[in-house]
Amino acid sequence: MRVIGIDPGIKNPAVVEIDTDSRRVRWMKLPYREDGILYTDMLNDHFDLSKADIIAHEKISPDPKWGSKTNWRFGGAYYMSISWVAKYPYMLVSPQTWQKWAHTYIIYNATDTSKQKAAKSFKMLHPDIKIVDRHDGMIDGYLIARYAGISNNITFPNNLSFLEIVP
Repeated sequence: MRVIGIDPGIKNPAVVEIDTDSRRVRWMKLPYREDGILYTDMLNDHFDLSKADIIAHEKISPDPKWGSKTNWRFGGAYYMSISWVAKYPYMLVSPQTWQKWAHTYIIYNATDTSKQKAAKSFKMLHPDIKIVDRHDGMIDGYLIARYAGISNNITFPNNLSFLEIVP
């Protein structure tokens, strides 16, 4: 089974593909051209959405605290990534939904941010995989994909190998 998770965030947006048959996780930071347009040709070179069993895209709303410039930039990025998957069946997953699932089994501090909680959830699932701050989009994309798969009765193997695609 192939499950794709997309975190369209501003800072480190990423697409993650979990292939349960090959036990491989491939991921890529969403590539943007210099003019701010999502480089879908590059994504299509590495991810065949037509072969995905499930595509899960994070459903996000703008936040007034971000300010109008950031909201405009984020809105554009969000809808460009939605348009990339739009011709295939996909599901939208709210951050509250996948985070509630991902954070259920971890112990965290009251002051932990959602990114810190996600990193702890990922570490619990994959203690041998080293992660760094710039991978928070990969972690969120992975947890979105995993949540979508589990919600659709897909069983994930324990020992997955991770591969970052660097264009």
